Amino acid sequence: MSDTKLQVGRLGLCQCCGERQAKYRCPACTLSTCSLECSQQHKIDSGCTGKRDRSGFVGLKEFDDRSLLSDYRFLEEINETSEAVKRMKPSTTNQTKSLHNDFPHLRKLRYWAGRNQITLYHQAEGMTRRRTNTTYFKKKSNRIFWRIEWIFKAADSTNLVTVTFDETKTLNMALLQVLAPVQEQAALAHKMRQYCRVETKALRLFLRVEGRQANEPAYYELRQEGTLVDQLAGRSLQTLMLHVLHT
Repeated sequence: MSDTKLQVGRLGLCQCCGERQAKYRCPACTLSTCSLECSQQHKIDSGCTGKRDRSGFVGLKEFDDRSLLSDYRFLEEINETSEAVKRMKPSTTNQTKSLHNDFPHLRKLRYWAGRNQITLYHQAEGMTRRRTNTTYFKKKSNRIFWRIEWIFKAADSTNLVTVTFDETKTLNMALLQVLAPVQEQAALAHKMRQYCRVETKALRLFLRVEGRQANEPAYYELRQEGTLVDQLAGRSLQTLMLHVLHT
């Protein structure tokens, strides 16, 4: 009876079971194993992760094609991560620059509104409401002059605009100011007849609450006899849009 000798390859015998020829080498600790079972058992026994430390030193004698491929993939991942960070970083030449450098008047406007307990938001550059909003802060008088959009619900939601209005004046004055020219336009006067035939005191003003879902709107009611700045205190808004209802 002749003995059968195990042909041992370059990896030698499995260092886990010691019975079969090794086929695999652990990327982390270079231990040789013969099968998936032995590889998993090795990780359990030693606590090895089985993942090569790709930033660790590899001697020239141990450096092979697998090491080269691993390093190449490692450099690719670094490059992909770097490119992703560049894409995520805001461009200093576009929106960020324009917000912080090109429009100092907006910072002054937000600052003065904040002093009056008004939280003012600006829409992104290029948006229609951003372009048409003529609200500004006048340094000489330390006042904000507001652009007011009026929506008259009972007149098919007719939209009228007050281009500039002094915040220290009352909302009743603002309402009289926007309604006065209506009588000079026959078609518009007919459409707005429910509002023009009554005293302004019979009208109610509402400001929509910011941050609410479109299907769940809520409104603040504003007093006509109060100044605009007092009525806006404690509110948050992007555009001053007042809804006018007929009682």
